[in-house]
Amino acid sequence: MRTTLWRLVASAAMTGCAGKADTTNLVFYVDPPDDTGCIGVVGFDVSISSGGRTSMSGPLLGSAPILDGFSCHLSRPFSFPNADLNGPASVTVSGHDGAGVVRVEGTGSAPKLVDGAIHIPLKTSAPPPSPVIVLNRSFVLNNAKLSDVTQLQITTMKGMNTLVAVIPGDYFSVDPAAYGVAAYLGRGGTDTNLSLFVDVTIAGMMQRTRMTAVWRPGGYYEAVP
Repeated sequence: MRTTLWRLVASAAMTGCAGKADTTNLVFYVDPPDDTGCIGVVGFDVSISSGGRTSMSGPLLGSAPILDGFSCHLSRPFSFPNADLNGPASVTVSGHDGAGVVRVEGTGSAPKLVDGAIHIPLKTSAPPPSPVIVLNRSFVLNNAKLSDVTQLQITTMKGMNTLVAVIPGDYFSVDPAAYGVAAYLGRGGTDTNLSLFVDVTIAGMMQRTRMTAVWRPGGYYEAVP
């Protein structure tokens, strides 16, 4: 098992007697899961419980989905206010796919936040939808903006079975997109070259594009024209 896959810097703000906020940088180390659960993660969120308060980072989006199961990396900093740096703390990290579904999560703790870096071992959320399909949505937008999409659906051409049905949420903007598929798409590449329809709804109108699911050596499908 590899350790210290990525390092997350958080700024903890404490307000002193004079009303001035002092900032302390903290480092959290995240260890990857033992399997390929990080494939398809497009962003993380972090919650920190300290001093009777819980602070949330909100979505911390990557520039692209994670396609290497042992590379759960994200170094985007965030800040949280009014932390008790000298008290016990618990840090929880969750990794989400493009539909917002949790694929990996983990929790670490320390007697004091200021004592040093906290290691957070990630584990696969049981069970995340698998396999993962990756979609570059520039192929289906026809010059429209991604922000104009109100719904996205991927179905099999034969039988019209739904693989993915997504309404845009906090993790939708990362492109290429990555989605877990719970049914009708075989694991391990058994359905490579499967014909698909990708439907996007823009301004109340559905646009349909024919694509093909191709299995990639990294352990996921990619929808290609």
